[in-house]
Amino acid sequence: MKRFYLIMVCILFAAGALYPPASALAKILETTHQVDMKGRLKKPGTKSDAQPVAVFQSEHNLQVFFLDALGNLEIEARDGENQPVYRTTVNATAGGQLNINISKWKQGEYTLTIADEEDGYLEGQFSINSKPECL
Repeated sequence: MKRFYLIMVCILFAAGALYPPASALAKILETTHQVDMKGRLKKPGTKSDAQPVAVFQSEHNLQVFFLDALGNLEIEARDGENQPVYRTTVNATAGGQLNINISKWKQGEYTLTIADEEDGYLEGQFSINSKPECL
């Protein structure tokens, strides 16, 4: 896991997107957790077992990081009743990122699916717990 974080920091630094001090980065890592994605995308020419996508959940967002160029991907989230609550298609480039705002989604269990054009897919479950009331 530490290797993954180091890779992500290097990608962000190389892209010029990483300016916060280390303490700010540590706080970000404390307030997010990785969504365990299972399955396999079918990227031609790749034989690595490493997942080319990483998903992190924070209080207000799902952050999807693309570690390889994957072409067109359909990304969908479904609630506990299997109803779609989010759907988009992206052209995933290496080092790219997608932020999904989940702040207005209801409390409950969700499934995130990322599918490629060759019937490969990744799927992971995440929960949205009760949110603090506004004062």
